[in-house]
Amino acid sequence: MKYCAGCGDLFDEYPGGGVDHCDSCELRYWNEQAEATKAGEPYAVQVGSAFGGPVCIMVSSDKDRCSCRGSGWCNTDMDSWHQCPNHYEGQQHPEYA
Repeated sequence: MKYCAGCGDLFDEYPGGGVDHCDSCELRYWNEQAEATKAGEPYAVQVGSAFGGPVCIMVSSDKDRCSCRGSGWCNTDMDSWHQCPNHYEGQQHPEYA
């Protein structure tokens, strides 16, 4: 267990250590970075975690260049689905469509 440098909450470190922030603070950081670089170019956004590690997707304001292809849902290499921060507008999850 370790205290988060961002919010002060206790969190479990990932194997290998070296992490100073909890998942919530890491997600907020990556989303803030994404807001600063929204110029139509693809950029990485951390959307959560799966199998004990962070999950990042490449998104863009341009639907043709975004990993969701405008569907609102991105499928990762770990075969987990995540809402696209740019194009999700309440679309049904692809596995339930």
